[in-house]
Amino acid sequence: MNLQNTENIYHLCQAIHRNSKLKNDSAIDQHVLMTNHNVWFDQTQSVYQGLTNTKKGAVRKL
Repeated sequence: MNLQNTENIYHLCQAIHRNSKLKNDSAIDQHVLMTNHNVWFDQTQSVYQGLTNTKKGAVRKL
Protein backbone atom coordinates (compact mmCIF):
# COMPACT_ATOMS: atom_id res chain seq x y z
CA MET A 1 0.00 0.00 0.00
CA ASN A 2 1.52 3.32 -0.97
CA LEU A 3 1.38 6.50 1.07
CA GLN A 4 -1.32 8.16 -1.05
CA ASN A 5 -3.68 5.18 -0.65
CA THR A 6 -3.03 5.15 3.09
CA GLU A 7 -3.78 8.88 3.34
CA ASN A 8 -7.04 8.35 1.46
CA ILE A 9 -8.05 5.53 3.81
CA TYR A 10 -7.06 7.63 6.82
CA HIS A 11 -9.28 10.52 5.72
CA LEU A 12 -12.11 8.11 4.90
CA CYS A 13 -11.86 6.67 8.40
CA GLN A 14 -11.99 10.17 9.88
CA ALA A 15 -15.18 10.89 7.92
CA ILE A 16 -16.79 7.60 9.00
CA HIS A 17 -15.71 8.26 12.59
CA ARG A 18 -17.35 11.73 12.54
CA ASN A 19 -20.49 10.59 10.73
CA SER A 20 -21.03 7.62 13.04
CA LYS A 21 -21.34 10.05 15.97
CA LEU A 22 -24.30 11.71 14.21
CA LYS A 23 -26.33 8.54 13.64
CA ASN A 24 -29.39 7.96 15.82
CA ASP A 25 -29.18 4.17 16.08
CA SER A 26 -30.13 2.18 19.15
CA ALA A 27 -27.63 2.29 22.02
CA ILE A 28 -26.33 -1.23 21.34
CA ASP A 29 -26.00 -0.65 17.57
CA GLN A 30 -24.28 2.66 18.23
CA HIS A 31 -21.82 1.01 20.62
CA VAL A 32 -20.96 -1.74 18.13
CA LEU A 33 -20.68 0.80 15.31
CA MET A 34 -18.37 3.07 17.27
CA THR A 35 -16.27 0.16 18.54
CA ASN A 36 -15.72 -1.17 15.01
CA HIS A 37 -14.94 2.28 13.64
CA ASN A 38 -12.61 3.13 16.51
CA VAL A 39 -10.62 -0.06 15.96
CA TRP A 40 -10.41 0.58 12.22
CA PHE A 41 -9.65 4.27 12.77
CA ASP A 42 -6.92 3.59 15.34
CA GLN A 43 -5.24 0.93 13.20
CA THR A 44 -5.32 3.10 10.09
CA GLN A 45 -4.06 6.12 11.99
CA SER A 46 -1.16 4.04 13.32
CA VAL A 47 -0.21 2.87 9.81
CA TYR A 48 -0.60 6.41 8.43
CA GLN A 49 1.62 7.90 11.13
CA GLY A 50 4.18 5.13 10.69
CA LEU A 51 4.39 5.72 6.95
CA THR A 52 4.50 9.48 7.43
CA ASN A 53 7.39 9.11 9.89
CA THR A 54 9.17 6.72 7.53
CA LYS A 55 8.72 9.21 4.67
CA LYS A 56 10.38 11.88 6.83
CA GLY A 57 13.35 9.58 7.43
CA ALA A 58 12.38 8.25 10.84
CA VAL A 59 12.06 4.50 11.25
CA ARG A 60 9.14 3.22 13.28
CA LYS A 61 7.89 -0.33 13.73
CA LEU A 62 4.18 -0.65 12.95
